[in-house]
Amino acid sequence: MSINRRIGSRVPTFISLCLADKTSFDLLNTIIQKYDSNVSFRLTIKDNDIKTIIDVDRIRFNDSDVVEKSRLHFIEPLDFSGVYSWIWFYADGKTQKWITKPGTNKVIDITNNRVGFNFDFSMIQINPSILNYEHVVSDTVIHNNLEYIIVDIFKKNRGRKKSKATMKVWIDANKKNIHKIYNFGHRKGKLINEIIFDNYIGDWPRIVNINNIKNKKNIVVQISNLDFSVLHKDSSIFNPIYKNISTD
Repeated sequence: MSINRRIGSRVPTFISLCLADKTSFDLLNTIIQKYDSNVSFRLTIKDNDIKTIIDVDRIRFNDSDVVEKSRLHFIEPLDFSGVYSWIWFYADGKTQKWITKPGTNKVIDITNNRVGFNFDFSMIQINPSILNYEHVVSDTVIHNNLEYIIVDIFKKNRGRKKSKATMKVWIDANKKNIHKIYNFGHRKGKLINEIIFDNYIGDWPRIVNINNIKNKKNIVVQISNLDFSVLHKDSSIFNPIYKNISTD
């Protein structure tokens, strides 16, 4: 039984069939534009018994290979207090990450390593690079008396669209906000996690629930202290600030 049939009633099929690929692009682009601003905010992440607090500064670029740079300043836990991390998102979907080593402030390139913390910052937003993937409106459903448009996202392999969707994005048909995202494995297409966006104030959710299917662990992310007035005049804060970068 499909996910759609289990948790929502289907709207007549012809509605979905009438929605072209351009509709899926417009929907995703509308959501991305809502996040397309320089902003500062605080993340409070509860992962089982571990509580992590991070202050985030973010800047967006419209005419660069790098579409977004973020600087993360860890407040808690205490053994990570004072640690900084930088994440760059590229137009082609790639990311680059650095983190300062606790106690030494030495900058380490962790792009290809699982070093630091388990939370993936990209989980609370859609990267603009998703517009470069294949996407199509696959269905429209009614769930809890609300209408949702489901957009399937397909990655490419050697220029060809993969047969199974890597993501399913549920979009509120009225407010054009993300309701939930299903992420699937690249090889077998099994469901990896479900991300639910809740408690919207304006265009930003205040709570994001990440339900990991394999290990049955849940992560709750609270977003607070949103500030859109930050101009980030000193753009150098978004670059790893120490010269002794190491990839060890």
